[in-house]
Amino acid sequence: MKNETDFSRAFGRADERFAACVQHTLLQLKYQEEEKMKKKFGWGVLVIALVLVLAMAAAVALTIDWKHIETAMDLARDSGAYFEWGLEGKIRLISDMENDGMEISPGEMEKLGDPQATEAEKEKLADTILTRYYGDEEYLYYYTMAEREWGMPIQWTLEQRAWFHQIEREKGLYGDFSWIDLVPEKTDISREKAVDIAKNAVMDAWDVTEEEMAQYEAGVSFFTTDVYDIPRWMVDFYIPRENTWSTAYTVLLTREGEVTEDWEDLGVLTPENAKKKKAEDERKALEMDDWQRRGKERLADMESVFFNRNGGQHYHFLSDCPLVDEKFLPLEPLSKDAGIFPLFTPCPVCVNDDVFWSIEDKVRYQCGHWPLPEEDWISPEEAIRLAKAALCDQGYDLKGLYPSLFTHLEEERSVYSIFFDDVIMDPYDGSVMIEPIYSVVLDAKTEEILQAEPNQSNG
Repeated sequence: MKNETDFSRAFGRADERFAACVQHTLLQLKYQEEEKMKKKFGWGVLVIALVLVLAMAAAVALTIDWKHIETAMDLARDSGAYFEWGLEGKIRLISDMENDGMEISPGEMEKLGDPQATEAEKEKLADTILTRYYGDEEYLYYYTMAEREWGMPIQWTLEQRAWFHQIEREKGLYGDFSWIDLVPEKTDISREKAVDIAKNAVMDAWDVTEEEMAQYEAGVSFFTTDVYDIPRWMVDFYIPRENTWSTAYTVLLTREGEVTEDWEDLGVLTPENAKKKKAEDERKALEMDDWQRRGKERLADMESVFFNRNGGQHYHFLSDCPLVDEKFLPLEPLSKDAGIFPLFTPCPVCVNDDVFWSIEDKVRYQCGHWPLPEEDWISPEEAIRLAKAALCDQGYDLKGLYPSLFTHLEEERSVYSIFFDDVIMDPYDGSVMIEPIYSVVLDAKTEEILQAEPNQSNG
C-alpha cells in the first residue's frame, strides 16, 4: 500500500505487532464506515487520527529503540566486563531489550521474575538469552552489541554514530578522542549527495571506472574535531570482508560538498594530492631500494675485512650505535666516504671483531691511533707470514687461530704487533669473544723478531 510506504519513510519503523494491530483496526473501521454510509469525510478523519497515533508510536520506538545499548554502557561503566554485570544488571538489560522490541518469550521473562527460581537458574537463563542475541560471553560488551544490531561501525547510520558516541561521552566511556559525530542540518547536502561527489572525485583522480567503483561500499561520517570545529563529511570507499573492511579511498568534503583535505589533523588528502603523494612515496622507495642494494654490495666487499664468523649478526650499523654521540665518529664524512647512506655503514667501534680489520680501515674508521705503513716498511701480509713462521719454529700450533695486526711507533722504531686469536661464539646469543693466544712483535723495517710467545694475558 502506498500509504504504508509513505508512513514508514516519514516516521520510521514502528513495532511490528503495534503496526499490525493498527492496520487491522483501519480495515475494521473502513468496513464499518462503508456499512453505515456515514459522512464522506468520516473515514478520512479516522485515517488521519490513526496515522497520528502510528506516528507517535513510531517516534516513541525511535526514542527507546537503543535504550538497552545505553543500559549496557551503564553496566560497562559501573561494573566492567560482562562477567561482572551480575544477575540484577543482566535482568535489567533483558527487560530493556524487550521494551525496545526484541523478542523475549513470556515464559523466559516470567522465569526471570519467579521468586521460586534460584539465582543460579536465573543467571543461567539470562546468559542464555543474551548469548542467543550477542554470541560468546567473552566478547559481550556494549560495542559488540551495537555491531551485532547495526553491522560494522563503518556501516552505521549518521544518527547511530552521533547517538552512540554522544552517550559514550556522557558516560565517560569515549576516551580522549577529539572526533565528534553529528547529524546534518537541513542546509547541509544530503548523505547521498556527499557519496556521489566523493565517488566522482575518486573516479576523476584515479581513473577508476564505474564498474570498479561498484565493488566498493561507502562509509559516511559527518563530524567535527577539537582541532577543526566546522562540520564536514568524510566518505570511505571500502570492500567489506568478514567482520571487517579494507578502505581503498577516503574523500573529505566541506559541509557544502567541496572536496578538501586535512593532512595535519586527519591525514586525509584530496584524491589528486593523494595520487601525487603515492608517486612521491614510490620514488622514495626506489631510492631506498638503491641504498639497500649499494649497502649490501659494500658489506659484501668488506666481508674479508670484517671477519664474519657469525653471519654478520654480531655487528651493527652506525645509525644503530648507542654510543655514537659519545665517540668521535663523524657520521657525514664516514657515510660520504663510504658512498652509501649512513644506515648501511657498519659501526667501526662497537663491533666485536674490529681487531681483524686492515690497518687502513682501522685508521679510516678511527678505531685507534695507528700509523699507516710507510714505503720502507714490509707489508702487513709479509709481517703476518714472518710472525707465523716464528711461532711455528718454536713448536706452537696455530691451527684454528686467526691473525690480527696493529702498528706502533716505539721511540724511533716502527713496529708490527701480530696476535693469533681464538674466536669463541656464545651458542645462546651468538655473541663473539676474541681471545689472543700468541703475540709477535717485529721491526717493520728490518723484519727483526722482537718477541714471539704465548700472550701474557693468558699466562
